[in-house]
Amino acid sequence: MNENQLLKTMESTGITTWSFDEINLALDNLLEKYKGKVYTEESYKSAKSDKQELNAINKRIEEKRKEYKKICLAPYNAIEDEIKALTKKINEQISEIDEYTKAVEEKEKTDKKLKIKEYYDAKSVILGEYAERLFEKLLNIKWLNKTFSEKNWKIEVQDAINKAESDIKAIKALGSAFEKVLTDKYCETVSLDTVMEYRDELERACEARNDVSAAAPVSVAATATDNTESGSADYTMLKVYASGDALFRLQDYMAMMGIKFEIC
Repeated sequence: MNENQLLKTMESTGITTWSFDEINLALDNLLEKYKGKVYTEESYKSAKSDKQELNAINKRIEEKRKEYKKICLAPYNAIEDEIKALTKKINEQISEIDEYTKAVEEKEKTDKKLKIKEYYDAKSVILGEYAERLFEKLLNIKWLNKTFSEKNWKIEVQDAINKAESDIKAIKALGSAFEKVLTDKYCETVSLDTVMEYRDELERACEARNDVSAAAPVSVAATATDNTESGSADYTMLKVYASGDALFRLQDYMAMMGIKFEIC
């Protein structure tokens, strides 16, 4: 069966009465002549012709499929808008109820968070001055879920506190000149790995500064003022124009060097 005969077979009857076994067999036989066929520059026109033949068959099958689909969907399309109108009314009412239930759920979460905070405050004494700063960072939002039991969140809160204590001890054990800065970084990230990377970065920056200072000493003249009324020692007024990350890095550097400063 050639291309034209196959098309005639498909055209002779509606898609619902097609003999798919017969059409499949005819199509397999037709495609057999194309399998393994080698095309060259000389047979370019033949390749274009073969492609057109196959596209024609494929196009007609798709047209028949879409025609039948349209027939099948006609009864549904006739009532689709009416069905959607019904569900729209229901969804509008659901939205109103949602506003109430969400408010209740948020209050439940707020109340549960307060309860967790009370437990945390009682258990986090071992974190000392860092306890309050670490609460929001250690808080896991799943603890606020209604289905998450008190027994389980208490276990996880204690585990989080213990880990934070261990991490802070590890930072102190480094004996780093940047201890305060590193501990502050931990309170921001709750990641010991991040703190270690930051320590390496600070040490490299400090080493680079020392290398530059050794190679080209710089004399800095500053005006000292005796501020006896405030009880402070001599100080120098320094204006810095910086923003974003540069400002934060400068603060870290001054802190690690033991320089007191105020941000106005």
